[in-house]
Amino acid sequence: MRTAGALLALLIAACDGNGTHLRGPETKDASSAAVVPWPEAPLADDAPTAQSASSAASAAAIAIATSRAAAARAASAVPLPNSSGAAPIARGALTATTEDLPLSGVVLDARWEWPSPPGARSEDAADASRARRVIDHKIELWAPGQLRWTFASASLPLPLGTEVRVDLERQFLVWPDKKRYRELSPGTLHALFAERRVDVLPLARGTVRDAGRGVLLRRETRKYEVESSFGVVSLEVAVMKEAGLGAQPFCTTLMQLAGVSPTARVCAAGPEPEVALSATFRWHDRPHEVGARFVVTAVAPHAGDEPVFALVPPDATVAQRGVPGPSHATFLSRDELAALRTRGANGSPRPGADESAATVAATNASDRVLYLIIDGAKAAYLGPHEKVLLAGLRGRHEVVWRSFFGDMVSTPLEVESPQSITFPVVAKLGGSAAKP
Repeated sequence: MRTAGALLALLIAACDGNGTHLRGPETKDASSAAVVPWPEAPLADDAPTAQSASSAASAAAIAIATSRAAAARAASAVPLPNSSGAAPIARGALTATTEDLPLSGVVLDARWEWPSPPGARSEDAADASRARRVIDHKIELWAPGQLRWTFASASLPLPLGTEVRVDLERQFLVWPDKKRYRELSPGTLHALFAERRVDVLPLARGTVRDAGRGVLLRRETRKYEVESSFGVVSLEVAVMKEAGLGAQPFCTTLMQLAGVSPTARVCAAGPEPEVALSATFRWHDRPHEVGARFVVTAVAPHAGDEPVFALVPPDATVAQRGVPGPSHATFLSRDELAALRTRGANGSPRPGADESAATVAATNASDRVLYLIIDGAKAAYLGPHEKVLLAGLRGRHEVVWRSFFGDMVSTPLEVESPQSITFPVVAKLGGSAAKP
């Protein structure tokens, strides 16, 4: 069993990334890539701060919480896989007392928001299918320093019920049926969300700057921006004592999604636990546009004195390759596709069409996972060189291709069904080929 001292370690990635793109065609599956361990120490300019005079009380409170987490993992009787062999990271001081460090935690409801690209039709925003196809997550932060991030929507690149489980040292991907799991190396979460792969992304050093104060969910917040060679992530955080050490892996997870090294200066900036209520991602290739926004919509305490979950579900087996779910998926039924745009593009009633011919064949000819957006509704995601048939579409429709984090968003195009559309080239649009 790991000692309580080892469990106190912060999950801090401090490698200086030299990546030029968030994902390139040269990346390989993590099964063939070298495992990148967490480094032994933070970056030189992010050394932990000195313990305060109350450090003895703080250490005692945290030891109680982390010992409980260790006991819960031991009670599961499921051997964890060998870690990457890295030594734990020393954590910064977290001033707390035994009274204000609970042994439970909080539950967050959160979702991803994608802005409409320039030129998109605003009147389509009221489509019922678009409102229902949200990109939701349920996130549990446990005071001993554990995080369970559940995919709670059918419109995500991993299936409903998939989980990412993280503690202060390691992170795991858990299949929806809880019968398989895979350990994730540091720096893999961006590729997991964006590409359905577990490639290791070199994490870049981030430059932190204050951006003022605000209010979200009736909580006073602190705003700051973290800029790296990839882009800028704007965070709005609120003090949340009930989250305890669970705030730490939540922060490091968000930083991994941005491709940023989650240094102590970013993820342990204050004397009390701070939880991000909003994270806005902008990329250097599109500096004036929001790529994606992650926002917490509700915060609730855990009900009762729940036990800390095991990082690996009981009786689960190791998956050596792959991730949950298919390489492509559609989100809208035939009836929902047929209900898109009750009127034509010029405002006239939508023309009728033979049901057997009302089909759009969409092909992703690129080397990355892309979402297909039709009239503002998330219709499908397609893996590299995948093709899907969307039956039920009639009349004219607006089509946009985009990556999950919005570092690639195509120009909106008008397509009339039946039609074949391909990214990066849309063929036979209005009698001629056109590029997005």
